[in-house]
Amino acid sequence: GNCCSVCGSEEFINKNTVDVHHIIPKRKWDVENEHEEMNSLSNLTCLCPKCHSKLEGEWQDSTPEEFVKKGKAFLTTKI
Repeated sequence: GNCCSVCGSEEFINKNTVDVHHIIPKRKWDVENEHEEMNSLSNLTCLCPKCHSKLEGEWQDSTPEEFVKKGKAFLTTKI
């Protein structure tokens, strides 16, 4: 949707700094042999740099939809 899936920010789009977040981090994959699974839509979501830094490594057992829901709840409690 051309915005951060957690906070909704579109600010980063104009700066060409889109972050693709791997829910299960790349460091946990055998990148050479598991490249397709690692980069499947079931393991990815789009985040602004601020959300990416706050949420990296969280909720690794989540679907993208669950991750976004948990991320929104987390940010709401931090405000």
